Amino acid sequence: MMDEDSIRRKAEELARREAELEARERNMGADGNSATTAPVQQGPKKNFPICYPLVYHNPFSISDRHRKLSALVSFGAWVAFMVVLVLNLGVALVSAILYPQTSMTPIERVQYVLFAFIYCVVAIPVHLILVYWPYYQCMDKAGVLRFIIVFITGIMPVLFWFVKDFIFVAYDY
Repeated sequence: MMDEDSIRRKAEELARREAELEARERNMGADGNSATTAPVQQGPKKNFPICYPLVYHNPFSISDRHRKLSALVSFGAWVAFMVVLVLNLGVALVSAILYPQTSMTPIERVQYVLFAFIYCVVAIPVHLILVYWPYYQCMDKAGVLRFIIVFITGIMPVLFWFVKDFIFVAYDY
């Protein structure tokens, strides 16, 4: 067991070490070799070395459970859209190469594959910018104006598909 004298000595030693530590912390910024002289980074941690994301988003940081789930479902829909477009390009390539006996001419096959490629390259970032990103921002920072923007950008793909289908039907394509 410790007597009162040893407890008092331990307390004095602890107080001395705390004072020494506080003095060291105060003097850390004085010399130029200190690690604390570097600026403290605020916000999300940047990737190393040059892999900075084009847009930073973290659906897990949304506080409301339902909005977080909605943002995650929206992100999943965007990923599924990417996968479908890449598979569409693959099917276009395979059908153009492996099935030349169709009624399509070689130029039509090239146009078919080229259209699938252009659609894949253009539609993925456009879908991210016009549909997913406003929806994520709306779920992250809820507001009436953001909900209106999400509705308008959400209706654009629907209108696109109606117009596309109308053109294909009108020209018997």
